[in-house]
Amino acid sequence: MRRVIFLAFATASVAAAAMAATAPAGKATEHINVSYADLNLASRAGASALVGRIRVAANELCGPELVGDLGRMADRAKCVRATQDRAIQAVNRPTVTAAYLGLPQPDAVALTGTSR
Repeated sequence: MRRVIFLAFATASVAAAAMAATAPAGKATEHINVSYADLNLASRAGASALVGRIRVAANELCGPELVGDLGRMADRAKCVRATQDRAIQAVNRPTVTAAYLGLPQPDAVALTGTSR
């Protein structure tokens, strides 16, 4: 029961984070729900799958890629990055953060830091 409640809360947090991101000029602020109730976020595969879903949602939220207008391309890139950053923070799971940043799993980091 707790797992379902946590996932519903976390999903709402991801949507709120995406909604709070600054969209490029002319793009209305929206939100996209990113569900991950089917993922095991303790695993690298599950964390990576969620990062992929967040990337897709951020790209959709921030609008189409604009070729030729460097200012708008930069604004869109900032929107995508800020949306992803906020969503990852809202999930607040070390495995997801590690997958997003391309780092080893937190358990692997802890093991490599032990003294011999």
